[in-house]
Amino acid sequence: MKIGYIISETTIDLKNFENLKSLDNINDDLPKLIVGREYSKKLNIKTSLLNKIINKNTFWTFSQDEKKSEYKDDIESFKNLCYQTFMKSIPYFNLDPFSLNYSQTKRLILKVKELKNGLIYDDGKMCYIYFNKVIFGIHWETFEYIGLSRDKIIKYLKTNNFTILPKNEIFNECMEESKILNDKKIIPYLYYLKENDEKNIVGDVCY
Repeated sequence: MKIGYIISETTIDLKNFENLKSLDNINDDLPKLIVGREYSKKLNIKTSLLNKIINKNTFWTFSQDEKKSEYKDDIESFKNLCYQTFMKSIPYFNLDPFSLNYSQTKRLILKVKELKNGLIYDDGKMCYIYFNKVIFGIHWETFEYIGLSRDKIIKYLKTNNFTILPKNEIFNECMEESKILNDKKIIPYLYYLKENDEKNIVGDVCY
């Protein structure tokens, strides 16, 4: 998957980032970091020593040769920004029956009945369900309190072609990346992206 661009004269290998030599023909929705003040001049991009922000989605930093300490700090800051942007781009709804009134619960049930072909990640305490570019969370203890057991819900989802994530190589990759993001709910979405070989993940989400 791809969550941002590194624009540099030399190769900078960062997982989930595409390293390019120019800003030509790239997705403007993804954050971009231009590395090297001298290199930015070659690209005819105006930068300021007082501000690392070029525009709302484009930033710059010094190269390692120019200022190594600032380069390292800015790379880390840019990585964190890109992961935060990625997480914010994914609609998430916690299905809490105690926060919904009767009409809202009824509409939710009707909506769920229309859904098919989703992905399920169950960690024993929470269940995260991905379909149609939305993630839903179910807290098992809460639903069991109102009489909806885990087994009943899983059985219903399976009859509607929802799939519990298999413990394969793709799953292991998703688990590792969820640790970077410090968020388990993203696991079924990451699995979907990898299984369908979708490289660009920010900007394609439907709200």
